[in-house]
Amino acid sequence: MSSFSTHEAVNTYLTILKNKGANDEVLTQRAAFLDRLLVLLEGKQESGSEYRMAVESAIEIEADEYWHDFLTAAREFYPFWIKNKDMVDVFNRHASFDVDAEKWSPPQILLQDLMDNAKRHQFNEADNGLLNTYATALKNEGIEDLIIQECIGFAKIMLIRLRGAPSQTEKVYRMVVDLTLPIFPDKDNRQLFLMVVREFFYFWIEDPEASTYLLNTRPKSILF
Repeated sequence: MSSFSTHEAVNTYLTILKNKGANDEVLTQRAAFLDRLLVLLEGKQESGSEYRMAVESAIEIEADEYWHDFLTAAREFYPFWIKNKDMVDVFNRHASFDVDAEKWSPPQILLQDLMDNAKRHQFNEADNGLLNTYATALKNEGIEDLIIQECIGFAKIMLIRLRGAPSQTEKVYRMVVDLTLPIFPDKDNRQLFLMVVREFFYFWIEDPEASTYLLNTRPKSILF
């Protein structure tokens, strides 16, 4: 992609956001992040794998509180980068920008404190029901008990992070995931967390077909 077309792609993306109500602060922050991302993408093939690797490298240096917004920008900007006009048109027509944004977010916390909290916390009947249903589904798939315990531990972390959330929506769930990712310094643990929360989402929303998503939703990237 030429420097001109890359610059044009960024401007087009930001213009759409502005038209949807994004304020100057949001536009400035996203423009700066995309500039840093495009440095890593320079000379790369326009492929999903190259894009994912660049995003993972770019996001690592960002402050924890910006992960959700910048990962959102990266997800949204991908069709602009690969110059997929149809996908850009869909984004322009159907995507929305929350002018008020989510005023709620999970508190910042250290991983060890969060893990200790998950062990001590007394989950209510509804949450225990979700955890038990998830554990049973894993067991029915032949997953070893030790791995099930690890998965349930990550699911408990997610439930704790979701406490006080204003709504039970995919948007809120993804925001909490994005803001929890930087808590995990080890990338292997981060990938395991991603696998679990992607599976657990369907149990959290009580999808009757939740078990069908097991083992088929393992993400290869923080963009998932």
